[in-house]
Amino acid sequence: MLAEPTGFYREFRDYLIDGPILSLEISLTIMQDRKVIGMHDANDFVTQIRRHAAMAGIVALGGGRNLGDQLRNPERGLIPLAVIDADASADILHGAEDFLLSFTIAAAIAGNFTAVDTVIEAGLNAPELVALHPLLERMAGHNGVWIRSRRDGNGDQCPSAGPNHAPAEFCWWGIWLLLHVRISKFQNGVADPVIAWLFDGWTHLIYKARFRLKAPVINVPPIETILSQPDRTLEAAARLLLAAAPAASINTPAVVRVHLEELATRAG
Repeated sequence: MLAEPTGFYREFRDYLIDGPILSLEISLTIMQDRKVIGMHDANDFVTQIRRHAAMAGIVALGGGRNLGDQLRNPERGLIPLAVIDADASADILHGAEDFLLSFTIAAAIAGNFTAVDTVIEAGLNAPELVALHPLLERMAGHNGVWIRSRRDGNGDQCPSAGPNHAPAEFCWWGIWLLLHVRISKFQNGVADPVIAWLFDGWTHLIYKARFRLKAPVINVPPIETILSQPDRTLEAAARLLLAAAPAASINTPAVVRVHLEELATRAG
């Protein structure tokens, strides 16, 4: 993993005769992106997501590797701002989607819906993000009929997730968010809030709203067993959702269940 740049590099980079060192520029971008997501900072969102997407494309092509043997002559360059349109590579598009979803998930779970609304509006008004407009429109409430993918599922879920909704809705929200976090490059910053949100939500449902659950005498004990254990990992969250599905009265498609089962049994 690329190390985060020190304050020295921040000050020194303007004096590098041959230009900034690309690997350190990538590390600086990663550090800034994590901070933006953690603080729900919606200022300059379009620039941030375009830079992150460009960085994802560079890394996917092998650029900006650790210095290693190139210490004397490292790869140089700045990270440009990607245009995320129909011509964008899959790596650039996936990087942009990851940034958008991770930001909105973290902000929504923290209750910062102003930040969510701000990035949705900014994104929809940015022609440079045109390939993200369908996802942003779903987040804005312009929903289509079908949830076609994990990405689209998250687009539906982010703005209003919470245990005060119907158990089936809350369970589906948890599934889609967990499946995103499972593969996100921002997992370290987003996983803990999602896990805490899931465990708190199901604790609320079984102890304060048990009457809303299906066959609680049968379906609640497996949930209570998981909640009583100290494990608060992605694996434990997957086990919680698998146990909660019958109580929420949802039928998970086979492909979704397989993903949850794989995560639930993954070695830590």
